[in-house]
Amino acid sequence: MKIAFPLIDKNAWRGGYNYLLNLFSALETTGGLNVQPVLFAGEEVKADDLIQFRSLSNTKIVKSCVFNRQGRKWRQFEALLSGRDNRAERLFLRHGIDAVFENAWYFGRRFKLPVIAWLPDFQHRHLPEMFSRYGYWRRELGFRCQVSAGRCLLLSSGNARKDLERFYPTCRATPHVVPFAVEFPDRMLSARPDAVRQRYGLPAHFFFLPNQFYAHKNHSLVLSALARLEKNGQEIVVAASGNPQDPRGAQTIQRLKHEIRHNHLETNFVFLGAIPYADVIGLMRSAAALLNPSLFEGWSTSVEEAKALGTPMILSDLEVHREQAEGFAVFFKRHSSSSLAAALADCPQIGEERQAVEQTARLAARQRRQTFARKFAAVVRQCCGLDR
Repeated sequence: MKIAFPLIDKNAWRGGYNYLLNLFSALETTGGLNVQPVLFAGEEVKADDLIQFRSLSNTKIVKSCVFNRQGRKWRQFEALLSGRDNRAERLFLRHGIDAVFENAWYFGRRFKLPVIAWLPDFQHRHLPEMFSRYGYWRRELGFRCQVSAGRCLLLSSGNARKDLERFYPTCRATPHVVPFAVEFPDRMLSARPDAVRQRYGLPAHFFFLPNQFYAHKNHSLVLSALARLEKNGQEIVVAASGNPQDPRGAQTIQRLKHEIRHNHLETNFVFLGAIPYADVIGLMRSAAALLNPSLFEGWSTSVEEAKALGTPMILSDLEVHREQAEGFAVFFKRHSSSSLAAALADCPQIGEERQAVEQTARLAARQRRQTFARKFAAVVRQCCGLDR
């Protein structure tokens, strides 16, 4: 079964880009399961954005002007009015596509091929203040179209399923909950964790926060907690990596830097910015705990990575965090700096058992990733009418 996947721009949404990469890799390492991903990208996409996909033997890549950015908004409007993205449909049929994976690119209610619509989360309904009026309604109308068009709906968590039932009660489609999982090859874990930590000048006891610097990621609460701890004479260090640019507001990173200077937290909150992925994993392995203070998540990549490495976790009290962490985390109130400060202060030092815990976690991650691939393949079969 050939499944078409439009490329997700990693600069606009790194999490979506990584989701595709991880899914394709999971399918390959699980034997393909009779599913071949076919990635469709615009002609302007840079070679560097495709190099990791090209390393996957089961993935085919098609570059076409059909998926260029220019004219995309008009094509989306046309698909809404006519019910079909004709250019994409012809291209997919020419390449023998059996079904289409749809996320931000809507192909129309009368599209000839079966469509799997991935709805990763409903952030705009929970945090509408984080969106412009245009951004909110663009996302909302897209979801309404997908929910009402008879799509096969793919969700990443049980929490998202509850949201679907709450926000779209007239939805008649059966949603499929398929949480993604990650696994790290041996070559990615060859570097000594302490060597990575020392390269960034971090102390032996530190916390790692590898989130994008978006407003809803709640970095300001971390600064408030660190300021509270510092006043009590407790020197806690948090290292934060991620893209410093928030597409919804350029002021986010500037406000954080102002808070750091105002509260004299330059040595407590270490701003790393965007760093190589191998270093992200190295720091996660050497940190006392992964920290995720987010006000909203779909299915957190950083939490999944920490689980796969056996890294302790300190997470905001989101329902989806509780679902994903499966009991292996400490939770704090996401609007309370005192709650977070207490969680940071109470976190123990890394013990000698950490390496054994990592080995056990990696075995469990392999099983979760195989389950991810098998569940996705089952959704594909049902979408194509092969399990009826």
